[in-house]
Amino acid sequence: YNSIQVKLLMTDDELSSVPSYDEVFRDDDEDGETEESDNENDDSEVGYKKKKFDDESIMRKQDKRRWNEARVKILFDYSKFTSYGTSAALV
Repeated sequence: YNSIQVKLLMTDDELSSVPSYDEVFRDDDEDGETEESDNENDDSEVGYKKKKFDDESIMRKQDKRRWNEARVKILFDYSKFTSYGTSAALV
């Protein structure tokens, strides 16, 4: 994502309907890949289960689920109520 690459020709009212980057994209590691790589060295199954059910990972999963539900709604509303067309430079 680079805001310089995309140029939007619109009024300030229309600009407020464009969702922010953080509402649509998430930069954190998906499914905690870095944490799981540390646990691969630990062959204990108990350690894996403990990590899977600790409060922090549960809260992180709930936050991600809420973010994803909001993202789906935002993208649906944006695609349904927004019109766009081919650039005049391409015509």
